[in-house]
Amino acid sequence: MGIALTALTCGLYGMYWWWKMASEVNTFLGEEKFNILKFAGLSTITCGLYGFYFMFVEGKEIITAVQTKAGLPPSPPFIVDMARMQTALNNVWEQIPG
Repeated sequence: MGIALTALTCGLYGMYWWWKMASEVNTFLGEEKFNILKFAGLSTITCGLYGFYFMFVEGKEIITAVQTKAGLPPSPPFIVDMARMQTALNNVWEQIPG
């Protein structure tokens, strides 16, 4: 659904989703682990190449940090895209009591 909404809104929904997700992750971790301005700016400047770097490196690090803080074994997906990031975070949020 997120991918369809992103396509329908010419990318605006995708940027909103990444911003909300970054806010949740940073709040949970208590530090700015994911800077949405860096993500958006570098992705734009590099014509999307930074987005691929994020999917293979930084996205995994973020998911690993969230899973570790929640006391779960780290198991980030090989490639982090919108759907896999949401699934990984949903699994963490479901494991946290209250």
